[in-house]
Amino acid sequence: MHLTVLDKDTELASTVLASSPRILRIVATVLIALLAATAIWAFATSIDLVVKTTSRVRTATSPLTDFNAASGDALTVAIAGQVASLDVTEGQAVAKDAVLMRLDTRRLDNDIERLRRQVDADSEELRRSAALLDELADQQAKATAKASASIAETEQALRGERERHQLEQQVRQAEQRLLEIDVAKHQDHFDRLAGLVATGVVSRREVASAEFALRTAKSQLEKTRIPDSDASVLMAERRVTTSRSDLDLLIRQMDFRRKELEVQQSRRAAEIDSLRRSMDNLLLDRAQCDVRCPFDGIVSTLRVQVGQVIQPGQPVAFIVDQSGYRIDALVSSADIGQIKPGMPARVKLDAFDYQRFGSLQATVTHVGTDSELTEAGAFYVVRMALEHPGFANGARVKLGMTGLAEITVDRERLLWLVFNRGKKAAGL
Repeated sequence: MHLTVLDKDTELASTVLASSPRILRIVATVLIALLAATAIWAFATSIDLVVKTTSRVRTATSPLTDFNAASGDALTVAIAGQVASLDVTEGQAVAKDAVLMRLDTRRLDNDIERLRRQVDADSEELRRSAALLDELADQQAKATAKASASIAETEQALRGERERHQLEQQVRQAEQRLLEIDVAKHQDHFDRLAGLVATGVVSRREVASAEFALRTAKSQLEKTRIPDSDASVLMAERRVTTSRSDLDLLIRQMDFRRKELEVQQSRRAAEIDSLRRSMDNLLLDRAQCDVRCPFDGIVSTLRVQVGQVIQPGQPVAFIVDQSGYRIDALVSSADIGQIKPGMPARVKLDAFDYQRFGSLQATVTHVGTDSELTEAGAFYVVRMALEHPGFANGARVKLGMTGLAEITVDRERLLWLVFNRGKKAAGL
């Protein structure tokens, strides 16, 4: 290249030297205007400060803390048993109350049949006992009626004996009163004769005759005073007492037998009730051998195989309830202090191109209270609710999809952000 030195005394040199200050002023003015416009735009423009983190689509009912837990609700069994059949496969849609698997019920069926036969036998014995009680009550009623009739007869005979005895006493008393009058009359006659013996009006023979008549009257009076025997009345009373005692004994015997049968019947009824409760429990266990789906959903995971023995409370499957989804995100311990419930977020799923499908809008609803330790460090699980489980073009999210969640934690002017970062870079 050949360089030529421009002579400053030439006309061309004079022209160039005269126009340079003007160009520099124009360039400087344009640069200043651009810087001012940029500063104004940076001051007027605000940008979102976000925390970017890994996210995953979960069901609304999934555990709140475990980010890597199996999706869906764990389905457990209430009884121990051996898996006889599996009626579903992983990924299959199932309806509410659909049978997922069946446990072996042969032992339960045998026990239920044995208890049913025992209940039937005891129930038959209980019916026979009730019939025997009815028969005993009928016998007691008949025997009581018969004994009561016999007592009535003996009481009637007793009343007759007492009336006869009373009548005999009345007759005896009347005879006694007549004999007393007769004795008094003989006594008076004897006394008069005895007083006349000394005068010779009467003979001693007449006095002796009067005395003999007096003694005879007194002897007859003494006989009437001897108490008569009431043996017939006593016999009648004994018969009444015996009849009543026999009736009381019969009633006690019948009552004892009846109470004995009632105790046996009560014991048998209690045994039947216990057997029926045991059978009801076995029938409940039998019904629980058909493991059913508690709601409409999809089988996400099966944890058992045919022939496997399972224990009560053991998870056998995970069922996904498709009534709603949420987003779970792992936030590092360095950023978790900025996250609060109610903060908005954008979710970009790996399965959908962001340029084509855009992002999903979500809101933070729960911030984990404890961290999970992973190989990459300590992270907290943040739960976010989706505003809509699909994109504008109709594409819908699926369970387990992963992506990037951008949680908006603050909003700041671009000018102050550049200024603050410049200060940090400069170490000020």
